[in-house]
Amino acid sequence: MSASRAAGAATGGVGASGSMARGPAVAFRALDTVWVQVTGTLCNIACRHCFVSAGPKSTSIPMMSCAEVEAALDEAVALGARDAYYTGGEPFLHPEIRDLVDLALERMPLSVLTNALLIDDGVADWIGDRFRGSRYSFDLRVSLDGMTAEQNDRVRGKGVFDRVVGTLGRLARIGVTPVVTVVEHEEGLKAADARIEFTEFLRGLGFSRPRVKFLPLLRIGREERRTRGYLD
Repeated sequence: MSASRAAGAATGGVGASGSMARGPAVAFRALDTVWVQVTGTLCNIACRHCFVSAGPKSTSIPMMSCAEVEAALDEAVALGARDAYYTGGEPFLHPEIRDLVDLALERMPLSVLTNALLIDDGVADWIGDRFRGSRYSFDLRVSLDGMTAEQNDRVRGKGVFDRVVGTLGRLARIGVTPVVTVVEHEEGLKAADARIEFTEFLRGLGFSRPRVKFLPLLRIGREERRTRGYLD
């Protein structure tokens, strides 16, 4: 979806009587942030709580070309966007991800949402170079949904925890501190103590100033089938 089409119109909801009730119209003034789904729904894992149902065989939203991404970024700049996020699917599956990162960083700050499974030593060194030398800030958001393999791999797949932890250690060693995003897929992750424990867990991986973001479940996509949807 283009930035202009993403600028929403009036919203509607279901009233107490069951009829549709229109909300107030809000005039579009400017775009603050643009989210670009660069790999569509293509991902190297199929998380059980994924709200866009991404996975290795998911083609419901196609991968974007470099030209399409560049056009979206230019449109966003014209609408006043101040930063960009690359998402998917898994952005590092895009064969031209390095060029896409540079396209964004020529225009505005960029964050890439990733499961970090494709960040080997070479990719990590490249990230570190962009992290330190880009005109605009470059950031990563790495998904990790637990402090143990049992907790994380329950929703993200067998062996994912160990591989992500390995990548986090790799990033810590080159001086890159990503935001680690944690989806509250079980009650224990919603407690205040979990935030403290997760921060200390990341310190143990080598981050002196850990950055953690806890996210609520979105009960759509696979999560609706795993537990329940909003209408339930």
